[in-house]
Amino acid sequence: MARSAERAGLLLLAAVWATLLRAQPGGTFAYTGEDAANDVMDQHNVHFGGFSNSVLVLPYDDGELVWPWLPAVFYEYNYLVLPRNRALNLSLGATPEINLFPYFMGRVSGLAELTVGAESHNRPGQGAGLRFGAGYSVVGSTFGLTESSPVLRAGVLFNNLRLTYMYSIARPIYVNHQIMVAIKFDW
Repeated sequence: MARSAERAGLLLLAAVWATLLRAQPGGTFAYTGEDAANDVMDQHNVHFGGFSNSVLVLPYDDGELVWPWLPAVFYEYNYLVLPRNRALNLSLGATPEINLFPYFMGRVSGLAELTVGAESHNRPGQGAGLRFGAGYSVVGSTFGLTESSPVLRAGVLFNNLRLTYMYSIARPIYVNHQIMVAIKFDW
């Protein structure tokens, strides 16, 4: 019985010793595996997803509101020209949208935007940020509504939630106001 207790004690001591030999030296933990390598390489990619709502306005001189609810879901990819930071950056982005109503209608936008604060970073977290930019947007449907226009967009980010407003410049145009609510993803 004493021999088995002695063996168990030696096995326990060997297990603790092996763990100590494999432990990382120093007072802080630094993971240097695949996730860390991917994080270092991912200095430029920003992902958003969310809901948007556009407004349908007839292009008369005074602009008659026809339908205020054109909801859509979207995914937005942005490329930060400079490596991520929390000061200032230039973002090049593409945003495809699919309308929830009316069906078989969608929009694709390409934008270049100046980002400030937390918008200049690609990781979710605390902070506020702003974005201002311009680009081009194309709306299409299977029921004959197709239009394209240069657009202006401005947005504000609080933590991981972003609110943006986009305005179509061209005249005449039907879908010329859009509000987007997005969440920043950490992919």
